[in-house]
Amino acid sequence: MEKAELIFIPLPGIGHLVSTVELAKRLLHRDERISVTLLSMKSPFGSVDAYTKPLTASEPRIRLVDLPPVTHPSPDLFIKSLEAYIYSFIEAQIPQVRKTVTDIVSSCSVSGSSRVVGYRFDMDRTGQRLKVRIQNS
Repeated sequence: MEKAELIFIPLPGIGHLVSTVELAKRLLHRDERISVTLLSMKSPFGSVDAYTKPLTASEPRIRLVDLPPVTHPSPDLFIKSLEAYIYSFIEAQIPQVRKTVTDIVSSCSVSGSSRVVGYRFDMDRTGQRLKVRIQNS
């Protein structure tokens, strides 16, 4: 029985992370072959580790990968446009997301223990842009 690995890439923020973890848990309860790797961006608005670490610790088939912190956009951009600020922050994450996903796919291929079968991006406008930028790079 081949194991299936899903990679979830939520936008930073407690609401995105919590709902993504809950979705992962529901999927895991439906099929014992599934495992989920959750890529966690360090939010520019504060840490969510106190909430996400216990959630993922309770389920061994959910692996939380903390992406390295990136330089935050200018506070002036935040004042001008919250959406532009978040988009700029996420744009800075693209190289790390791409590298981490590539490493996970390679690791699964080499070990043969599982196969990456899908990705899940948050799908608001910013998430859609991130998905397109990662896929086209």
